[in-house]
Amino acid sequence: MKTGTRPDIAVTTPNAKLRLSAQDVIADYRLAVRSRAASELSRREVLVGNAPFGISGEGKEVAQLGMAHAFRAGDWRSGYYRDQTFMFAVGLADLSQYFAQLYADPDVVRDPNSAGRQMLSHFATRLLDERGRWKDLLAAGQSASELSPVGAQMPRSVGLAWASKLYRDSPAPRTVSRGFSNNGEEVCFATIGNAGTSEGIFWESLNAAGVLQIPLVISVWDDGYGISVPNELQTTKGSISAVLEGFRREKSGTGLDLYTVKGHDYVACCDVYQIAVERDLVDVAAGDVVVPLDHRDDAAARTLDERLARALQVEGPSAFRDRVRSAPPDARVDDPRGDRGHADARRARA
Repeated sequence: MKTGTRPDIAVTTPNAKLRLSAQDVIADYRLAVRSRAASELSRREVLVGNAPFGISGEGKEVAQLGMAHAFRAGDWRSGYYRDQTFMFAVGLADLSQYFAQLYADPDVVRDPNSAGRQMLSHFATRLLDERGRWKDLLAAGQSASELSPVGAQMPRSVGLAWASKLYRDSPAPRTVSRGFSNNGEEVCFATIGNAGTSEGIFWESLNAAGVLQIPLVISVWDDGYGISVPNELQTTKGSISAVLEGFRREKSGTGLDLYTVKGHDYVACCDVYQIAVERDLVDVAAGDVVVPLDHRDDAAARTLDERLARALQVEGPSAFRDRVRSAPPDARVDDPRGDRGHADARRARA
């Protein structure tokens, strides 16, 4: 080994054999830290009255990085307002745009998601160019516009995934339109919180996905709470994973492939999304459900008393008092994609 050179250090996931270089891992870590800092700063800005409303994604950073490694050009996201880390990771949003939306900036260049018309973390990609013509939707990943009502993204996710299957199964759409689908290879990534699974449209959508056998990957961000209410008080058996077992695909027949992983296990999250997506879409990639569990550090999902008690216990009264009194360090409002030189190559289809 030459002097001054570094060994080729990499991590390979155990099942999907996804190779993550040291640079990949460091870039993901840096992005997770920045996303968490943005969440905390945006929450502070709302509490002190500098911003009207804030929704952030604490505790979901690692699982979303794993999902981002499986997202490719032409794929669609149909998620909800906790997915900022994923959007940063795949290059569909950056921190400058995040804060522009926080302050309801009406400039469409600074806030291309909605020009200040929607709440924070309501993401969208533009499907038309400046002249009102369709863009090439295969050139990059796409995100359907955010919906505020809980669970409303689920029926739309079914529609997006079904469209991909129609392109795959029928030659007619492929001959009359271009730039929308590459022979139906696109996957729709849907996300929802564990509390959102109590909505009726979640179960309607899940059932439709299983019947239609469409390329849809659903991620349930389960942190044990929903609007400060524990799972035991809103989900049968206290576990959405347990309730979903009846949907599990058997060796023959339709159904859903179910995966449950720890949301803070970086390698496991990267691995499971590769398994869920990298298969023959015609046969078995339809209707995958990934449930990242135990985002137990999600402060947003706990009551104020719990958060204060936990902070006091961990930090001690003096340190906690000093942290509350002092303003957090300035967040670097720059484009996290600058530290992810591997992102574009990772999203390109083989």
